[in-house]
Amino acid sequence: MSQTKPNDALLYFRALQAADAHALLQIYGDRESMKYRTSQPFNSIDEASAFIKNQVLQEPGQLIKRLGIVLGATHTLIGTAMFRYDDSSPRH
Repeated sequence: MSQTKPNDALLYFRALQAADAHALLQIYGDRESMKYRTSQPFNSIDEASAFIKNQVLQEPGQLIKRLGIVLGATHTLIGTAMFRYDDSSPRH
């Protein structure tokens, strides 16, 4: 996937970085928001760091990538998106 940052992009995707751990803890540590998701809220910076380390996983028959969703105007991380590629799909 391209990690370009077009000046006019509302949002863009990029690889998660170690420096994103605090933002991810704020995003995924909010118990009220997380009650609508299947995963449990983060309780520590260590959980956020492990999330970053596991952003690319290879499983039998598929590759799983998680990328950060970033606001184009401020370059602020606002969430993540997961992409699953099966063995027959092209990978970027």
